[in-house]
Amino acid sequence: MRHAVAPICVAGRCERRHVMSESSRATRVEVETAFLLAIPLVRLEEGAEGPCTLAVMIGGDDGGADRPPVVGVDVEVTRGSVVSLTPGADAEPSSWAVGTAAAWLDAVIDGEIEALRIGGDDRKHVQDLVTGLHLALFP
Repeated sequence: MRHAVAPICVAGRCERRHVMSESSRATRVEVETAFLLAIPLVRLEEGAEGPCTLAVMIGGDDGGADRPPVVGVDVEVTRGSVVSLTPGADAEPSSWAVGTAAAWLDAVIDGEIEALRIGGDDRKHVQDLVTGLHLALFP
């Protein structure tokens, strides 16, 4: 089931590119579920350590109070393994990757992370996690 995220990402990107007027924005549940399913597949170097937040910008001018502008997950890695994965994006993460749904789909499907904003205390850790997500789903 975790690997099923890959074809869903491809279908979502196709929908966004070719029938955007007929498709809706990603929801909090869709974003969190995709991350929660896929992140445990990521393989990191044994020395990888630390927290980070992975977030998707889904809100807009019409977002309203019930639709936060950013949703995602908080990830904690210890000795190269994901030890904690929590829905919801930390408001003040120590390290993060954030981007639009389109930027995340390109990062996950093609490994193109340039459109994501990556920052914080340990940018390399976050880059390795995002790249690992790509490699886990699209080896």
